[in-house]
Amino acid sequence: MATTHYDILVVGAGIAGSALAHALSTITSKLRPAPLRIALLERSLAEPDRIVGELLQPGGVAALQKLGLESCLEGIDAIPTHGYCVVRSGQIVHIPYPDGRQGRSFHHGRFIMALRERAKRAAGVDVIEATANELIECQHTNRVLGVRATRSSAGDTSGSNKEKESFFADLVVIADGCFSNFRSAVMGKALRESPTKSYFCGAILKDTRLPMPEHGTVALVQGHGPVLLYQISEHDTRMLVDVKAPVPHDLKMKILLSCREAALSTSNVVAHASVNPSLYWPGKSPTTLLSTLCRRTYKSLYIRIAPSPFLLAYHFFYVAFYSIWVMFMHPRAVHDAINPDKPRMVAPSIGEYPGLAVKSINVVSHVSPHFPVLDGLRRLWTSTLVGGTVVVKII
Repeated sequence: MATTHYDILVVGAGIAGSALAHALSTITSKLRPAPLRIALLERSLAEPDRIVGELLQPGGVAALQKLGLESCLEGIDAIPTHGYCVVRSGQIVHIPYPDGRQGRSFHHGRFIMALRERAKRAAGVDVIEATANELIECQHTNRVLGVRATRSSAGDTSGSNKEKESFFADLVVIADGCFSNFRSAVMGKALRESPTKSYFCGAILKDTRLPMPEHGTVALVQGHGPVLLYQISEHDTRMLVDVKAPVPHDLKMKILLSCREAALSTSNVVAHASVNPSLYWPGKSPTTLLSTLCRRTYKSLYIRIAPSPFLLAYHFFYVAFYSIWVMFMHPRAVHDAINPDKPRMVAPSIGEYPGLAVKSINVVSHVSPHFPVLDGLRRLWTSTLVGGTVVVKII
C-alpha cells in the first residue's frame, strides 16, 4: 500500500476545502520559510451541478477579499446582488443590503472550479482526485493520523478494483459537506441527526425579468412554501421551490434536490424566520411585518456580516417582543362606513386587549422552538481535539 505524508490534509475540495487549502499555502514564518505541504482530496474534480451555494452574501464576498480570492468571482458570469425583494399578493418589500454592500450570484459549479484552480496554483498544494474511504487512527491514542483513499481515473469511477493509498498528515481537516462520510467518526456522541423536513426543487428560467433586477426575490405564496428566485448568469435565473417531504412522485419538472436539514447556522435560522414572518405576527400581512422589521438586526445576521449566536438570540427576543408591542400600540386600517374609499387608522381599544394577549402567547410559542439551535451553533463552531490532532468540523 502506497503512503504519502503531508503537513496538512484537507478532505473535500468544495468552497471551504479549496479556500482553506489556498489560505494555508500563504502561511510562512521565520521557523518555516517554505510553504506548507498540503494535500487537497476530492472524489470528483468534474464541475459539480448543484443548486446550493449560488448566492454569496456580502459577508462571503468580504471573506473572499480577505483571503485574496476575489478573482474567483470574475470570468464566471456572476451577477451583483444588492439585496432582496419580498413579493406577496402584488405587494413588494425592498430589503437592501446595508452600507451599499454587494453580494454575488452565480452557477455553483463555475465558482467551485475557479476556487479549485486557485488551489491548484497555490504553492505546496497537491489537488488529488481520490475518494477518502476511512480515517486512519492510532490504536493506542485514537489520534487521527490521516485517511485511506482510492485514486480516481478515467473509466473507473467506483475504484472498487484499486488498491487504497494512505495519506498521512500532522493536521487532518474534514470538509466534505453536509453528507459527510466521517461526521459520525469525528463528532461521536455529540452527533445529532437532523431529520429532512422538506426539499428544494430547482429549475433554471431563461431570460426572465425579476421585479427588481440584481436582487434575490422571495415570493410568499399563501398555503405553500416560499419560492426563491435569483439571477445566476446573464440569461439564467434560478427558481427554488420548497416542497415538503416526501417529494410527490408525479412531480413533472426535472428537479435537482438539495436536502434541507435542520438549521445549524445563524444565517439559516434567520432565513427560516424571514420566509415565515407569521412567526412573529400571526394574522398580519407578512409584507407589513417585513417592511417594519427587516431593516433591523435581521439583515446583518442574514447576509453573514455578523454571524453571532448571541446576536441571533437578541434578534429573536427583540423581534418577538417588538411585534407584540406593535400589535397593542400601532394603529391599523379599519373600514369607514361614511367614507368607504378612505379607511381610518385606529389604535386597538382596551376591549381588544384580551384577544391580542392570546396572539402574544402565540407569538412566543412560535418563536421558542428555535432556541435549541443555539446549542447546535456552539457545537458547530467548536473544534475537537482528537489525541493531539485537531480535526476541524466543517458541516
